[in-house]
Amino acid sequence: MSMSGYVSAAPLEPKTVTLSQPGPNGGKVDRTYHILMPPNLRRGERPPAVILLHDAGDDALAAVYRHGWIATAAQARFAIVAPEAGLQQQGRAEGGFFNARVWNAGSKAAASWQDVAFLEAVAKDAAKRKTLDAKRLSLIGFGEGGAMAQRVLREGSGRYAAFASIAGALYGAPEAAKNAPLYLLFGAVDPTNPLKGGDIYTPWSGQALAPAAAKAIHGWRVGLGCPDQPGEASLNNGVHRNEWRDCAGRGALQAVWMEGLGRQWPGTGTGPLPERVTGPPNDAIFAPWDIWRFFEARRLAQQN
Repeated sequence: MSMSGYVSAAPLEPKTVTLSQPGPNGGKVDRTYHILMPPNLRRGERPPAVILLHDAGDDALAAVYRHGWIATAAQARFAIVAPEAGLQQQGRAEGGFFNARVWNAGSKAAASWQDVAFLEAVAKDAAKRKTLDAKRLSLIGFGEGGAMAQRVLREGSGRYAAFASIAGALYGAPEAAKNAPLYLLFGAVDPTNPLKGGDIYTPWSGQALAPAAAKAIHGWRVGLGCPDQPGEASLNNGVHRNEWRDCAGRGALQAVWMEGLGRQWPGTGTGPLPERVTGPPNDAIFAPWDIWRFFEARRLAQQN
């Protein structure tokens, strides 16, 4: 402990935690998440946290480091919690996209993992272990992780202060179990999650029929009890942004769609898949900061 009142710790060093959770075939299995704390915490400081869900076939820590979240968390002083999705075929060796880690978000690629319950357990455990601000836990996902974040909004207990989905499809009705602020971002040229829907191909699910991404925006506007027209609308450098604030309960919606963007994190380069599969990157915005600005002031009125 230093004399200044700060806790000495290496900045954003990941700690891996294992939880015993129900498996897809019955019984218990070990599932893991990683937690990275911001540097130089003051004595008694309880930082907010972002729970970050990786895409299908990706790795939790690789996604954190690849897409600009380390620098953003250190500067904005929030913790990162990064859970690992389960394998499509439990008990077999992980094999890239032939036995990928995929969230049970509702697509045909997912195994029968109980991921809503797992993410509830992760949030509860992380807040307890690292003395996070339990009223300021936000859930964000990319790709299949984004679809999973939307599923947790539909089915979860209301533990999260806000949600964000990047390049994530909506599988199921857009009806929140408990209204909460939601940030949606789509790429206008994403071949895996097209604005108008249609036939797609992904390495982890093969040929599939994708729901229309544009319908998710309309569906969540209705599902969150938002007005017909956004309170604010803008177009800047190919970034279309609509925001609804006067929604039911705690609900709010910000919908962003970007020209020239595929299945990529905006402003952070390309992901692990070739562009012929994902479509192009776009750096018109830096997504981690854009999302954090949406999350920053959100908090629960009471702890769940």
